[in-house]
Amino acid sequence: MMKKGNTVFFKNSPRIVSFAAICGSKEKEGIIGEYADVTLDDDMYSESTFEKAECKMLTNAISLTIEKGGLEEKDIDVMLSGDLLNQIISASFAARARKSVMGKLYHEFHRDVKYICVLCSRR
Repeated sequence: MMKKGNTVFFKNSPRIVSFAAICGSKEKEGIIGEYADVTLDDDMYSESTFEKAECKMLTNAISLTIEKGGLEEKDIDVMLSGDLLNQIISASFAARARKSVMGKLYHEFHRDVKYICVLCSRR
């Protein structure tokens, strides 16, 4: 991976090798429900605030993505993440917990997509 200014260049073209989705009960009923790896009965995910629940969902989705892809934590070089409100709070906490380099995605997502996270690896 090379960096020039604020631009990152990868030696190999990016490709999707794994994905994971965690959703609440209402999302399970919608168009993404059949693709969810984990469906929560408790939208608060046993946390005291929704922000903590969001961070836990994203953190667990990242771990599941790494596991499903046959990768290890050390294989991840960059994490690109964003959310529906462009606040990037949960993504920032998830990246900080993983000590990942993080790029923030600011974009208006479809109403059924709460977060998007892309993990980049040299592997």
